[in-house]
Amino acid sequence: MDYFRIYIDLLRNILPFLTYDLFITHFSHCVEKRKVNIIRIVFLLIWTACSIIPHIPYFDIISFLLYVLYLILITQNKWIKKLLVYLVKMVQGRQL
Repeated sequence: MDYFRIYIDLLRNILPFLTYDLFITHFSHCVEKRKVNIIRIVFLLIWTACSIIPHIPYFDIISFLLYVLYLILITQNKWIKKLLVYLVKMVQGRQL
C-alpha cells in the first residue's frame, strides 16, 4: 500500500467534506444534534472508504451525489421542498 497516496486522498476527500459540513451546520437549521452526529459519522466513514480504495469508477458523480444526499439528510427539509415545488412548476410551465 502506498501510504502517501492514502494520506493525499484523505486530505483531498475529507477536508472539503468537513468544510461543507461546517457551513451547513452554521448557516442552516439542522435536525437534532444526535441525528447530525450519527449522519456525520456515517458519511465520514464513507469518505474514508472512498479515500482508501484506489480508482473508484465515476467517483466525481458519486461524490457530488454524496454531498447532495448529506445536505438533504442533515438540514430541515423546508427549503428542499420549496425547491422541488419550484422545479416541478417550472417543468409544467415549459410543457404548456
